[in-house]
Amino acid sequence: FFFKQKTAYEIAQRLVGSEMCIRDRYMGDYQMDFDSEKILFKSNCMEHDVYDIFNIMLDSAMEDRSPMAINVAKARSQKIHASWAEKIKANPLERVNQLVLGTAYNFKTLGMPLQGFESNLDNLTGETVNEFFREKVIPSRTIFCANGVERHEEFAQLVEEKTKHIPPQSIMNKPRVKAAYTGGETKIPYETPLTSVALIFESVPWTHPDMPVFSVLNTLMGSATGFSMGGPGKGMHCRAIKKIFHRYQFIDSVNTINMHFTDSGIFGLQVSGARQSAKDIGKLIVNELRELQSTVTQEELQRAKNILKINIMLALERQGDRMEEIVKNYATFGGFTFEKYLEVVEQVTLDRVAKAMRNLFTSSKGTLVVVGGNTNDLEPLAKYESDLKQQPWYT
Repeated sequence: FFFKQKTAYEIAQRLVGSEMCIRDRYMGDYQMDFDSEKILFKSNCMEHDVYDIFNIMLDSAMEDRSPMAINVAKARSQKIHASWAEKIKANPLERVNQLVLGTAYNFKTLGMPLQGFESNLDNLTGETVNEFFREKVIPSRTIFCANGVERHEEFAQLVEEKTKHIPPQSIMNKPRVKAAYTGGETKIPYETPLTSVALIFESVPWTHPDMPVFSVLNTLMGSATGFSMGGPGKGMHCRAIKKIFHRYQFIDSVNTINMHFTDSGIFGLQVSGARQSAKDIGKLIVNELRELQSTVTQEELQRAKNILKINIMLALERQGDRMEEIVKNYATFGGFTFEKYLEVVEQVTLDRVAKAMRNLFTSSKGTLVVVGGNTNDLEPLAKYESDLKQQPWYT
């Protein structure tokens, strides 16, 4: 099942008993995955077990939760929050990724943490949780997909029969809240030897024609850490390694941030390094983002496109992964686009790269997140935005 909705972590807790049942009784597999917008349920089983597995999956997703199940879920969620707090205590720089989305979207919609706010756990009751699922997990927001089923008509009849008692539309009929990028600045000081700096801008949503451009730029820029250097397939020619990691001794890691959603997207760089060089890290990020607009060569571009196409083909090797991509395609685009992935990647040109990067800095406010030591050494966000807009290429 693929539910197009904002996720609630509590649904994962219900899977524990279902997963054990499917694995032990049916010798199958059952998983749930989720992101900021969608929930995916998937299972593998023998064909003669499809009916039973489908019933288990449907019940775990659409049945009302009992008070006991909700209390168990809340207890587990509290443990996850406690574990996360310990992780942050050991390494405060782990907060950067969460803070980037939070700051970019003002801690609303896409800026909400996937596990929710711990302070909201007490507000979750049987009534509020079940009301949420009655509103969101309904047939009109659900895509059912299967492969390896010999008799499609029987499967379609099974789906219709098992879901006909569920109202196709929510009786609440609340409008979907569109994600709004706001940008902003967050600096959190810690007494750590390293400082992590992230500077990003709003890019484009999934359906925008420039989405492949940012995917190619993500590959071209790449990532680098001291524990992942060398070997085939490591992207040794990416700019993160050649132009940053190998050039500056104070750098600890470089990560390209590239995310796309239904309403928005973000693109930028996160760089961690010695706290004494925090100011230089900020300048370095601005310089590298600027150069993506003006200094990319045809050789670099073609190499990035080739690597991206190989990664796409590898990601779709397995039958289950292809089915998942088909479902996500239909949910996002209303049709199937995965067959054109390689074609749209090859259509990315130097002119399109330059135009996309130029629009990146002029169409939205930036987002700056700094965590670690010497955070006040960095310039304010407005200074970095001004530097990017005042380069010779800017018009």
